[in-house]
Amino acid sequence: MSPLKEFHYRLPVRVAGVRPGSHRGTSVGVGQEFISHARLFDYPDPRRIDIRASIRGGYGEWLVRLHRQRVAVPVYAVVDVSASMRFGHTTSKLDAAAQFAEALGYSAFRHGDRVGMLAFDTSERDDLFLPARHVRGAGALMSDTLRHAKPGEPRQRRASPAAGLEKTLARIAERACMVFLVSDFHWPLDTLAALLRSVPRIWLVPIVLWNSAELEPPATNGWLTTHDMETGERRSIWITDALRDRWRAAVATHRDHISRTFTQCGVQPLFATDTVDADAVSRYFVEQVA
Repeated sequence: MSPLKEFHYRLPVRVAGVRPGSHRGTSVGVGQEFISHARLFDYPDPRRIDIRASIRGGYGEWLVRLHRQRVAVPVYAVVDVSASMRFGHTTSKLDAAAQFAEALGYSAFRHGDRVGMLAFDTSERDDLFLPARHVRGAGALMSDTLRHAKPGEPRQRRASPAAGLEKTLARIAERACMVFLVSDFHWPLDTLAALLRSVPRIWLVPIVLWNSAELEPPATNGWLTTHDMETGERRSIWITDALRDRWRAAVATHRDHISRTFTQCGVQPLFATDTVDADAVSRYFVEQVA
């Protein structure tokens, strides 16, 4: 994804709001979606008088046109900054997440939405919190914050990021908003479904970000030393054709597990490798919201 390439997103439902934006709203106001006519006495705005409807009505009253107003909604990037997100062959997954955050900031500004960022590892990362604002430079600030994020404390690395995600979403659970959840989801997903059901006002877009080096095993046989970035454990393995088959099968199984976990909550994940493509994000919303 080029840093400032815009992608298009929208909510699947109407939302309440008073700030004009690009999402379908429930409020009556300035807009192009006609609802009905009403008496000028009830809605005293002579700019909306419909002369033809007033004459045809035959009640001797002026009628005005009522329209639905499109509204803005808060948008958040919720980013996993645990140790495994720092893995990558040429660029890390965290760098790819930072690049996506910059594109999200640019896209949200163009949509008229406020955009902010929250981050988590095994707990909520308050040092990386950025409140939702409608400013041109929000994307660059989010990207820079992620690129300079410090690793979590070593004593926390054996814990699951699921607990950190729960605390992070609780911070914004009371407001209607859109959340782009960026993670590799290399942690137990047992509690994820219950967590998603506990935040019904959040419209979630899970972005499963992986690196190509972790998806495909080395093509040649030989010793390979692996390093678990979450636990720090090192292990040497001998690469064979049988191991490559098990490697690919494990990746496919994990991908299927992630998909089923989100699908049972009515959410479709977006899988991305090495980078998050802007056109793929736009297609995701066309398929999900159309």
